[in-house]
Amino acid sequence: MKKIIIITVSVVIAALITIKLFLNKSEADAKTYKRDPNAKILVTTSKVSFQNLYEEKKYVGTISANRDNKIASETSGKVVHVGIKEGDFIGKGSVIAKVDDTMLKLQLEAAEVQLEGIMLDVQRYENLSKGDAIPAIQLEKVNISRRSTEIQIKTLKEQISRTTIRSPFAGVVTAKFFDLGSVIAPGVPLLQLTDIDVLKLNLNIPENEISRFREGTNTQITCDVYKGVLYNGTVSMVGSKGDDSHNFPVQITVNNMKSNALKPGMFGSVSIGNSLSTSSTAIPVGALVGTIKEPKVYKIENGIAVLKNITIGLSTGSFLEVTNGLSVGDEIVIIGQVNLYDGAPVNIISNQQN
Repeated sequence: MKKIIIITVSVVIAALITIKLFLNKSEADAKTYKRDPNAKILVTTSKVSFQNLYEEKKYVGTISANRDNKIASETSGKVVHVGIKEGDFIGKGSVIAKVDDTMLKLQLEAAEVQLEGIMLDVQRYENLSKGDAIPAIQLEKVNISRRSTEIQIKTLKEQISRTTIRSPFAGVVTAKFFDLGSVIAPGVPLLQLTDIDVLKLNLNIPENEISRFREGTNTQITCDVYKGVLYNGTVSMVGSKGDDSHNFPVQITVNNMKSNALKPGMFGSVSIGNSLSTSSTAIPVGALVGTIKEPKVYKIENGIAVLKNITIGLSTGSFLEVTNGLSVGDEIVIIGQVNLYDGAPVNIISNQQN
């Protein structure tokens, strides 16, 4: 009997809970907003039109030297003369340093004396060989000795010439790593030589704007340090590979000035226009729904908002070029998209002219 009472009470409690949940759901459903499928959504529209999308944009980058190399010695020895100091501007072929060449000159002198003796032997053996006084092989051996000594002399002269270390190009000595009396070796850097007659402006350009740059295009560079000064430049490199952020490297070669000289490490800027100079099919930026990668717009068809996929090209601050998906004269929504859905009826409160 006791079990029957417990079961009956449990069933009654479960039934009461079910009734309460049902009533709560009914009250919640009554309070929940339900869209009227026949209610028209208020929107503002605009017609797709032709627009001149030419726009000039400013790009900022960092200036670097055209050449910035560490100059090393090709010989070894003790430095007996220093021809430069830090900060000097030196021309191509200027003497950087002189290495002691005393021993090399003594070796050269000995080789030249040896060659003189060999030449006398050559002359003597040639005369003797004409009368068959000596075998021809002796003349051949002395001629081989002559050629070997001549090569030795050329080698010593080349080594002596390399003891005078010269600048391979004109530039500014931005660092010096040796001094008078230093013992240097081949491959060891002696100085940092920076060419600032010609500089490079290094830019990172987004993929949707890389078409603005063409190799060989002449342009002008500005620098905030020298207000109003223009530097002539030429687009010398447009990168073929972008980074993880889809930015492409671009280099502009800049001719420096004696006065108002630019220096590596400064910021520089260039203004470049897009490639369009004629009218293009365009929509206001505010009409775009979604992202640049997956652009969409709401097109009005017989009072209904239809979500359309489009393809966009170049852009300005106010308009987007449409290369596919819309035609001139199509009516699109520019205000009110937040409440729209594909197939929604609309009430056009205004139509803005571009």
